[in-house]
Amino acid sequence: VQASKDERELLAYAQAVAEYSLGLALDLARGITREDRAFRAGRERYTSGANQDAVLLRHADVGFVGFGNIGRALLPLLRPFAPRIRVYDPWLPDSALREADVEPAGLEQVLSESTFVFVLATVTDESEHLLDGKRLDLLRPAARLVLVSRAAVVDFPALYERVATGRFLAAVDVWPAEPVAPDDP
Repeated sequence: VQASKDERELLAYAQAVAEYSLGLALDLARGITREDRAFRAGRERYTSGANQDAVLLRHADVGFVGFGNIGRALLPLLRPFAPRIRVYDPWLPDSALREADVEPAGLEQVLSESTFVFVLATVTDESEHLLDGKRLDLLRPAARLVLVSRAAVVDFPALYERVATGRFLAAVDVWPAEPVAPDDP
């Protein structure tokens, strides 16, 4: 079956976002951006000082919130790291997830048992602010959250509060209002 032009564009977009998501996860895992900023400011750290909070993606517990085109494009990029991948997607039957060789899981399990959480869900009436303060509190201390789907899936004030206090790290590609206002925290 030949894909339409719109389907091909959507799949190409998913691949680009998946690659970007992997880059964000690696940055969060190793502190790449943070350490670059420290170096430029003359506060560079070396060896254990720069890696004190670093984690590995290899053999990590990884969770997906949503398993649409972006999730399907991200999956093969993560495979070489041999992670354990749990997926929450209420729109897909468990059998479809097992066929993709991922573990079906509830949202609470994905959030509480993952070191890396990729938020890839689309916005529906049921998923708006799906990740509210209570659910964000389920994330492990020092977890890494990668948000690349839709901003409305997350309660941004709750997300900001938890990241600002150092509860976990987050890489965000989507915002409630774009462009982001210069005075937005």
